Amino acid sequence: MENREYEANDKSHVMFTSLGMFIVDEVHLLNGSVRKDVMGGGGLYATVGARIVCDNPRTIGGFADFGGDMVDDDHEVKRVISSWNTLMKQRVDRRRLTTRGLVNYTMSSTEQMSFSYLTPKKRIGVADLDEEEELLYSKSFHLLSDGPKLIEIVQGIVDKRNCAEKPLIVWEPFGVYCVSARLEETIKALEHVDIFTPNAAEAACLLGRSEPETREEMDFVANSFVKYLKKPNSAIVLRCGKLGSLTITGDKSYHKWFPAYHDPKFSDFKVVDTTGGGNSFAGAVAFMFASTGNWTLSNIAANVASSFVIEQLGVPVYDPVEDTWNGVATSARQKEYIRRYEDVALN
Repeated sequence: MENREYEANDKSHVMFTSLGMFIVDEVHLLNGSVRKDVMGGGGLYATVGARIVCDNPRTIGGFADFGGDMVDDDHEVKRVISSWNTLMKQRVDRRRLTTRGLVNYTMSSTEQMSFSYLTPKKRIGVADLDEEEELLYSKSFHLLSDGPKLIEIVQGIVDKRNCAEKPLIVWEPFGVYCVSARLEETIKALEHVDIFTPNAAEAACLLGRSEPETREEMDFVANSFVKYLKKPNSAIVLRCGKLGSLTITGDKSYHKWFPAYHDPKFSDFKVVDTTGGGNSFAGAVAFMFASTGNWTLSNIAANVASSFVIEQLGVPVYDPVEDTWNGVATSARQKEYIRRYEDVALN
């Protein structure tokens, strides 16, 4: 098994930074109840995923932008983010409103919803790193974008760093851009990517195929992108929902399935809301691979991280005293994952 560690340099000790968005949602549930100020967004969830599996939270970075409607430092959302003790930058701009979204659940399944923005979006880009040198020199970046924007951001980061060390680039493509008409630009962007991590439905849509339902179908979809991965030891890490994840490296030397942690056959099965599960998976796999260069450890960590996120609406509850998420230590859940799936985890 190949290992490639991204060691800290003199400019930064940060292992992971997400350039994804931060959104505060108003959620309308099927029973008619409404939950307000539910934090979310791909960047927020990716940061949570990385935070769940890290030993040192001060190696995790990201951005949470607040507007004039959320200036109180004691706001619950800000207190929760602060409790994680990461380097996530909480910024306030009184000239704008916090990016807010409206979520309406439309069916009995929590996977069926509609989403719309209530306020203008605040996207994160290379310019946001201008005054954040420790984040600029992060060992890995989690990016949510289409292909052309991905190339622009990566080039911008490399130019600003002006050093030989290149960061690990983890790309989670925006679902809305995962259509067959954009396949060519996606392929072009893959040359700049270390870890390509779409979900199975998004990857299939890029190929003009329907959502895959079996491992065989998902394997075909993942393999369709492998030949376009050009960076050394790069891989597609396909997120496959309840079936877990599939990792295939560009040279096909590593090809492995990992089950999801939550399975109805186990007594602790709990899936309440899958929102953010994929983002947290991407954040965890980015952090762990940047830290260890080990695909097996990275997939275990990612499946464990996402398991906490899908157990409730919103982010999991963190106890900074006990260092637990939803009352469970990350290390304990990782050990349980390995116990359940020993044939996968130890081979």
